[in-house]
Amino acid sequence: MNEFIHSLRSFCSWCVDYEYLAHNPFQAPRLLDGETEVERRALTVDEIHLLLTCAPPERRILYETVFLTSMRANECRQLTLHNLNLKTGVILLAAEWTQGRRECEQPAPHWFLKRLHAFGEQKTADSLYRRCRTNRSRLKFPPSRFSSCPGNRLAAWKSTSEKQA
Repeated sequence: MNEFIHSLRSFCSWCVDYEYLAHNPFQAPRLLDGETEVERRALTVDEIHLLLTCAPPERRILYETVFLTSMRANECRQLTLHNLNLKTGVILLAAEWTQGRRECEQPAPHWFLKRLHAFGEQKTADSLYRRCRTNRSRLKFPPSRFSSCPGNRLAAWKSTSEKQA
């Protein structure tokens, strides 16, 4: 609920700045007591390694793309083989689907671009990620895909992450 209050407060402040509102009606309300804010943090190197070790191949390539390029979800959804330039070592991002609405080139390690290209050539990516073409859908893989994780380290990673939060 506190996050909702923060969002409303920020939006109304913007409205005041641009003279859509005379004053911010959410400036005074205090945050709710007893509700703790969730502190976001980056994954540690060990957590990233464990996640990549336990993830099924179709998720691993997606996670690696995000970790190595910092691309957003919609940018990842739009990628095709035509966006990969193996000669220059970049991923070409179209203006229509980047946050800044400008065409840009995202550098990536050559070894990774080769793996991403090979994954794309398998022609399985489109059927796997078809459900993810819209912003609201999420990838859902059966939990059994993580059974190959040695000693069920994924459960240990989740437990460690929850304790640190």
